[in-house]
Amino acid sequence: MKRFLPTGNWVWACLPPALVLIATGLDRNYQTDLWHHLARGRAMAEQGRLVHEDLFAFTIDGQPIHADANWLTQLAFFRLFQLGGLPLLQLVNSLLLAATIALVVWLAWRKSGSMRLAALLAVFTFLGLWQILLIRPQTLSLLLFTLMLAILELSETRRWLLMLPPLLVVFWVNMHGAFPVGVMLVGCYWLAAAWQAGFRQALRDRQVQCLFVCLLASALATLVNPYGADIYQFVGITSSRSTSRNIQEWLPPRLDTLIGKFWVASLLLALAVLPLPQRRPMAREVILALCFVLLSCSAVRMVAWWLLALPLVTAGQLAAALPQRWREDEDAKKPSCFAGFVITFLALLVLASAPLLEHVSPLPRRLGRDHRLEDDLEAAAEHLRTQPTPHRRLFSRLDWGEYLGWSLAPDGFQVFMDGRIDLYPDEVWFAYRALLSARADWQGLLEHWQVDCLVLDETHADQQHGLLAFVRQSPRWSPTCRVGPVVVFRRR
Repeated sequence: MKRFLPTGNWVWACLPPALVLIATGLDRNYQTDLWHHLARGRAMAEQGRLVHEDLFAFTIDGQPIHADANWLTQLAFFRLFQLGGLPLLQLVNSLLLAATIALVVWLAWRKSGSMRLAALLAVFTFLGLWQILLIRPQTLSLLLFTLMLAILELSETRRWLLMLPPLLVVFWVNMHGAFPVGVMLVGCYWLAAAWQAGFRQALRDRQVQCLFVCLLASALATLVNPYGADIYQFVGITSSRSTSRNIQEWLPPRLDTLIGKFWVASLLLALAVLPLPQRRPMAREVILALCFVLLSCSAVRMVAWWLLALPLVTAGQLAAALPQRWREDEDAKKPSCFAGFVITFLALLVLASAPLLEHVSPLPRRLGRDHRLEDDLEAAAEHLRTQPTPHRRLFSRLDWGEYLGWSLAPDGFQVFMDGRIDLYPDEVWFAYRALLSARADWQGLLEHWQVDCLVLDETHADQQHGLLAFVRQSPRWSPTCRVGPVVVFRRR
């Protein structure tokens, strides 16, 4: 009987993915980016084609959309939503993230030989990423990046695996705009192999040659999408406009955010570990560190790639410096009832956290995680459907515009702006900022854009002292609905 019991190493291996499933399963925060992806997925499913024009914002109504690297994920998200709604979509997202962290554990364990150390590094990575783990196409990029890391690591002894990265890039370029990171990853391994072989001998080195072919094929694979080379224009405009408009995820990491704190801690860890004398860092570990640390300095969204590479970069160095007794715990290799109890307890917590079971599980209610902002916005949307309005044009925060566009587009409503920053020209962006801050001409701007309804947030600091305060004092607007933090005003 004892031989069927799990070991302590199994507990360490299961801990990080279980934490991911529990934390992301219990998450009831507003899913900002998800809703416009669902709206576009629905439009593609209903029309049976790629949607090449905007359908949801009256400020850019009918504007051409030249490229969207998320189109395949949007369609898949909508099909999942049709099958099981938001709970099923959240469960699938959690499983993908758990698979990503499980791969991180395996990579760190393979490098260090210590499951305990691998688990701790994976938990560190998860906590650092927690802030950005929403339901959105980036989840697939995180998984594909980690999978490509594993393939490139194994390719040192199994060169045939180098056929797989270009195939992954073909999927990646049609799922999320972070696909250039995959090509960059292959480039890091090619450069490291050339460095290790000696640059004079690199041209004759078989591994270097295979990696170069893999790099070239991966770069060409990025063109296998419905938009061809225009897909790079989508990536460039998205990043440049988001940065210039001070969207937080596209700004450098700051210490007042969770991901910023972990980013600084990760840099300190790498600086402390890589120079340790017990083991000389491998060429690819140094190049991965340099490449992705520099990338992470540019934006919060780029920190993810560095945190996923961190365990691979540091695990070998840490294992060499730690005492062997701590690194290779003999008791952790023995089956035990305690290990079985812990894994059973983790499994029960995972089940109790599963979004599909939220109606029968007491855990979300006990933790106060049984309410979603989307429920309040849907109640406001249901109210708006019953209101007579001449133009059906809404103004709200851009992140609320995501859900309102998804929910109300079938009823003919359009929003002023949503989270697709790359689509909106400067005129619309500056008008949006002027309205939020209640600039002196805010009434004239609303009249110019023929806005019928305002959906405002009572808890948002900018609106409390900006637009919301002025609208409440204006005789031209009257409140017609209030649900949670959501207040709806109609033009009189």
